[in-house]
Amino acid sequence: MNQVLTIFKKDVRRYWREASASIALLFAYAWVEVHSWTYRETFAFAPRGLLSFNFLLTAVNVLTPVSWIFLTVRVVHGESLVGDRQFWLTRPYDWKKLIGAQFLFLLTFINLPLLILDVFLLSRAGFHASNYVLGLLWMQVLVLMFVIVPAAALASVTATVVQVLLSAAVIILYGIGMAALSELIPGSEFSGPADSFAPILLLAVCLAVILLQYSRRKTTASRLMILGLGVALFLLLVLAPYQKIVAHQFPPLRPGEQPPFQMHVLPPDSSQGNVDSAESKDIEIRMPLEVTGIPEEHFVNVYTFRIKFETPSGARWDSGWQSRGFLLFPERKGTDVSFTLKADLFKRIQSSAAKVRVFFAFTLLHDGDQHEFVVPEGQFDLVDVGHCFVEGGYVPALKCLAPLRGPGSLLITTDASKSTCRHEATSSPEGIGRDWIHNSGSEPAELGISPVQSFNIYVSGGTNNAGICAGTPLVLSKPETLVSGQTEIQANDVPLAEYREKPLRFTFR
Repeated sequence: MNQVLTIFKKDVRRYWREASASIALLFAYAWVEVHSWTYRETFAFAPRGLLSFNFLLTAVNVLTPVSWIFLTVRVVHGESLVGDRQFWLTRPYDWKKLIGAQFLFLLTFINLPLLILDVFLLSRAGFHASNYVLGLLWMQVLVLMFVIVPAAALASVTATVVQVLLSAAVIILYGIGMAALSELIPGSEFSGPADSFAPILLLAVCLAVILLQYSRRKTTASRLMILGLGVALFLLLVLAPYQKIVAHQFPPLRPGEQPPFQMHVLPPDSSQGNVDSAESKDIEIRMPLEVTGIPEEHFVNVYTFRIKFETPSGARWDSGWQSRGFLLFPERKGTDVSFTLKADLFKRIQSSAAKVRVFFAFTLLHDGDQHEFVVPEGQFDLVDVGHCFVEGGYVPALKCLAPLRGPGSLLITTDASKSTCRHEATSSPEGIGRDWIHNSGSEPAELGISPVQSFNIYVSGGTNNAGICAGTPLVLSKPETLVSGQTEIQANDVPLAEYREKPLRFTFR
């Protein structure tokens, strides 16, 4: 223990400047975060440029974790693990005590200040930190596992800051490539066993690299392990059975079982039609759908959809599961699905009618436990949500602060004709507006710096968005999932060319 404290004190004397800069950034983050809760009122004077509040908010959100990574790299590099001339071996240091001392330093100057900051932010937002001890500790664990440990693993296989920067550039390019690849793989947005395994694999490899470097200093083997991690994550993305994952999460309806809603393909509207396909490499097709049969006090979350078609000439096409969906409420009588075709494929099928099948992966929710709520003046509390207030703007909305996580499921419904917001004399808002806020996570908190979640409640729907102001009556409810499934509709002799979206044309004078 004496050796651990000796190394710790030595690191404090050596790296107090870096630690002070990291803590100073936390102070700056606290100031910006608190003011972001009332951003419109406080910082409207600097809308653009380097003095804008949005720039400051982005800067501190990026620089704060970067300072943690830099501090971690500096501490690990202080006792080099690369090469065969490690001075710390001649002192001699026990490698287990060296790890203990360095992580004690990082916990003291990263996690402890962050914990103090989080307690302050919760209190400043009006929440009692003592009610959220588990969530606060979990946030520290997440920062340790997915910021400090990976940074320490990277530092343990590099000898200089330049090598760290080059490695970081490679990692960033790898991440960009993986993100671009995931966009090309239909269904990759679905959460499956691979998504749960990837963080565990990342943490396990990082810990293995750290232990191997401190105990044996096998740099080549450690670097190969990191390279193997990249290959494994790539294979998890490419080889994951997304069709089976979708079928597991949204099982197809059994024979004879009726879906909770019906859809039918509608004729194309006048804004669509034939256009010279040579104008674009990608052709956008939009098919309007009629929606019926949704029971009262229920709604449908169409998580994703998939389109297949086949022409008499034998041309076949499958969109795969798309990474977008939509909500269907009882008052909504129509929607649409859109997809993109390559111009050469469109030319081959534009003169023929196709057999089209559209698959929907959906969740039916019961909109029960409804109660009315009239928005009061000033700040007020929403049960199981947090503190809210009316935020002005072109369309007034509610801004809410919630501790650790947003609400699990909250549906806000308004009648635009009852809105108390001021409108132009020629404006007559009408229709039902809704906003559904939901959070499916089960962890006590999410990875991040601030424990206060800030979000807006902006209702949309009807012919006009009337907004939410003081005195506006709302209907609040907590929708519960009844069933998840998969259904399909089929249409024959569909003239796809007539559903083409006409490209926007801009005229400059």
